[in-house]
Amino acid sequence: MGSRKTAIEILAVLMLGVGSVATAWCGIQTSKWNGEEAHESRDAGLLRTDSSELFAFGTQKFSYDANMVAQYAQAVAEGNERSQEFIRENLMRPDFLPIVDRWEAEIAATGSVDQSLFEDQDYIDSLFADSEVKAAESDAALERSDKADKNADDYLLMTLLTATALFFAGVTTSFGSKPARLALLAGSGLILAFTAARLIDLPVA
Repeated sequence: MGSRKTAIEILAVLMLGVGSVATAWCGIQTSKWNGEEAHESRDAGLLRTDSSELFAFGTQKFSYDANMVAQYAQAVAEGNERSQEFIRENLMRPDFLPIVDRWEAEIAATGSVDQSLFEDQDYIDSLFADSEVKAAESDAALERSDKADKNADDYLLMTLLTATALFFAGVTTSFGSKPARLALLAGSGLILAFTAARLIDLPVA
């Protein structure tokens, strides 16, 4: 009888030790993944702000270029070469000139163009490509943030389960009934076994 009682107590102590380590580990991982979630969420917000600023800047360039083209077209229609030269050399953006030159060359060669100057994909990319890159980076950071948040929730659940296993193992000695003790130890063992199996699949921060 005494040896059986000692064996149960030793088993309870072992489960308490395993449960304590598991609880501490899960708590640490929960904290780390929460920190990772906050970090990625902050980066996503900053990248989204950068994307918005770049988009706004690209829109400003588009409006400016459209204004310059209108003035340039008027100068061409009037045959005012001095005005054309002034606009090209002093007002048009250097990055925009190659687009205009290519457009004029197409008109000179074919007499027409297939699309509007402002529908040129290279031109659109030059204005908004950086904004789209930042937006994609923001989406990726937000996705990583969501995954980190899920991992933190999973580890929190594991923390609660191991705490429950600790409770079952801890109160074992409070019961004089052997079946009650065994039932508590079995419950603690099952919870720890399930937690261990689940932890194998969880990523480590």
